[in-house]
Amino acid sequence: MLALCQQALALRCGPPMLSTARPTPEPAAAAAADGGAVLQGEAAKQWLAERGIVRHDMAPQDHDRAGYRSEPVRPKVGGDMPDGPRPGWFHVPAPGGSETRYAELKESLEARRADAGGTKLATVCEEAQCPNIGECWNGGTATIMLLGDTCTRGCKFCAVKTDAAPEPPDETEPWNTADAVANWGVDYIVLTSVDRDDLPDGGAGHFAQTVGLLKFRRPELRVECLVSDFAGDAAAVR
Repeated sequence: MLALCQQALALRCGPPMLSTARPTPEPAAAAAADGGAVLQGEAAKQWLAERGIVRHDMAPQDHDRAGYRSEPVRPKVGGDMPDGPRPGWFHVPAPGGSETRYAELKESLEARRADAGGTKLATVCEEAQCPNIGECWNGGTATIMLLGDTCTRGCKFCAVKTDAAPEPPDETEPWNTADAVANWGVDYIVLTSVDRDDLPDGGAGHFAQTVGLLKFRRPELRVECLVSDFAGDAAAVR
């Protein structure tokens, strides 16, 4: 009888929906990497923290602390800042000290910029004053900008310079970028750019050439491209 009920329920509800999100492992089911032992309590929390997994039920709840606001606040442009201190998740730790990967990459980048023959890499991490620069650089990841610093779009929410006819792209940039990144010391590089509607392919060829030269210089380097929409030109994507 139970089997018939289960079959009827399956037919009525249909197959379960698939999710591409990675499930967060239960603390009690967190297995040690060496022996596969089941970890619980503080050991499980440490195991998850080392792998960058944060469970909301294990994180401190700032709204329960004295002095923190507990009621939701509707943001308003030009409005007053809400009373009370910012919650803990709003803050990020300092990039790191002298013995961190961040300091190593920072020193390497500044040394290359000081070199008369070196290429000035425009990192989005620094230009945008990204608060996550410490997390990314300590993990060996950085983001750089290609195709200049002037965009052909005029989005109201963006502070990037705009111009309908910006300066032509630097034809040597793919070679210079590949050379600079190969000697920088990162493990994962993200390439992005402004929109260049003034170019026939929107800058797609520039991206492709840069990626090819990066992989030629350092085959083990992982490259990610955050490209523009190329004005919807599918040929540019291919």
